[in-house]
Amino acid sequence: MNKPGTRTEKSVSLTSAKIAVARIASYLWEKGWAERNAGNISVNMTGFFAATKKPASNARFIPLSRAYPALANMSLLISGTGTRMRNIAERPGDNLCLIHIAPDADRAFIAGTTMPTVKPTSELPAHLAVHEALALRKGPQKVVIHTHPDALVALSHIAQYKNESSLNAMLWSMHPETIVVLPEGAGFVPYQTPGSAELGAATGEALMHHRV
Repeated sequence: MNKPGTRTEKSVSLTSAKIAVARIASYLWEKGWAERNAGNISVNMTGFFAATKKPASNARFIPLSRAYPALANMSLLISGTGTRMRNIAERPGDNLCLIHIAPDADRAFIAGTTMPTVKPTSELPAHLAVHEALALRKGPQKVVIHTHPDALVALSHIAQYKNESSLNAMLWSMHPETIVVLPEGAGFVPYQTPGSAELGAATGEALMHHRV
């Protein structure tokens, strides 16, 4: 039994989730970590909905690059393609969309009809791969945030740090607190085409052993 005043997972609404995403988007925009329309966010909302969602007669289906069996029937709130963090912060309803993964897990459909022009970010394969990794390892995390912090982008262009061990040694030496917060270090994925299934697969594999 829950203690008085506590919230169950089911009690959190889609509206409150959008407000939370908008708040994070505003922070990322102010920090400059998601310039222009770069960067995106997804939230696993599966616990807040019935296990199975039936698509509406006019539902827009999205073919997936591959099947994600671990994500069957998942509900995902995700930033729209071409949207910017400042847009999400100001108008989350116009720049986020809710998708449901079909039972066969090789396609998804956009929920509702109030946001017909919003499609999921082109980085959907990477988000699905990360959520799949979390599901397979039974991780408690529900949110995937993709950003472009300038310092890390610059660091990744220096040849000697284009590997996991050197990159983490540098991070731990520059910011000793990092080893406390991320004792496993950050995962490093060699360059892949943005939005590709290959990037999604490589990112998902890295996230099996890392949180960043």
